[in-house]
Amino acid sequence: RTHRSQSHGDGSVSSAGDPSDPSDPSYFAAFGRKFMPRPTALVRTSFFSSAYLPTWERSGVDLHEYGKLLFSLAYALFSAFVTSMTLVIVHARVPDQSSFPPLPDIALDSIPHIPWAFKVTEVIILVLGLIFLCVLVVHWHRDVIFRRFNVIIATVFLLRCLTMSVTSLSVPGTHIQCERPQLEGATAEEIMYRAWNIFSGMGLSIANVETCGDCIFSGHTVALTMLNFFITEYTPSTWRGLHITTWVLNVFGMFFILAAHEHYTIDVLMAFYISSRMFLHYHSLANVSIMKGDEVMKERARSFFPIFAYMEDSTEGVVPNDYGLPFFGKFGAKEDKHAHEDEEVSEGEGEAMHGSDHPQHS
Repeated sequence: RTHRSQSHGDGSVSSAGDPSDPSDPSYFAAFGRKFMPRPTALVRTSFFSSAYLPTWERSGVDLHEYGKLLFSLAYALFSAFVTSMTLVIVHARVPDQSSFPPLPDIALDSIPHIPWAFKVTEVIILVLGLIFLCVLVVHWHRDVIFRRFNVIIATVFLLRCLTMSVTSLSVPGTHIQCERPQLEGATAEEIMYRAWNIFSGMGLSIANVETCGDCIFSGHTVALTMLNFFITEYTPSTWRGLHITTWVLNVFGMFFILAAHEHYTIDVLMAFYISSRMFLHYHSLANVSIMKGDEVMKERARSFFPIFAYMEDSTEGVVPNDYGLPFFGKFGAKEDKHAHEDEEVSEGEGEAMHGSDHPQHS
């Protein structure tokens, strides 16, 4: 910027600051603006995208958005803990197998028991989880996807805790041998230890986790469906091979659950329906920016789904499928026009700092 002076009515002239004079405070301000990094660089190279909204592109670190991410993670951990505690309780309440045989089920009566089928399902879950993790790492809006995944799957599992605890069905397979640890007389430390084993093993039998009584509805089907839907939603529609693969894995994983006789058919069907509807409803509301609409719609969202209202209060449209590595920027991204403006301002400030030694007076 060029040096400016102010003229007073008495004919005196006062300087408004000389950026080329080291003794003037404006010299250091111009020096800092020239060499300090711009907020746009922070957004382009940070691990999180900070947001996908145009108004957020130059906002730097948005603490409100990072607060949403931390809240979603805490919400997911809370749901996992409640689920683990619920599994301990329903395991102790499972009906006696000698008095309550498996219920009639068309699929289980038609499909012979395959001992290794349930482990195949859990391997499929791990494969889908690895694919989703890769998508999460390279997706430019990984923070938005991660918090949505936490909120949706945590909500579904909390609903599962309710359905498991209110109704206890008999064990679906005669091959399952359930020991019924009694809660009466058990110390709080013993109960927490059982819950920790389930929590740390993520409820997987390949991690030596054994649970009974968790019939309505299938948690494995929830994991399969959620991972499939998130992978297909946040990858380009042209990646048809990947989408077909994830859908095939989802369907075969559900089939192997039935082939293992670990769940009734109603458990699998309910889990798929609830998971898919929760995913679709959440994204439908988010994609139409309901929290940017009229006050009536926003009030309804706050009343019926307050977590959604908090998470998506600044959402504007569909999340674009842009990709890039953390700290390195987007793949094939062009120079931001704001960066050019910053460079021009910096050059102007530099020229002012090394300009004429004689100030111009008005």
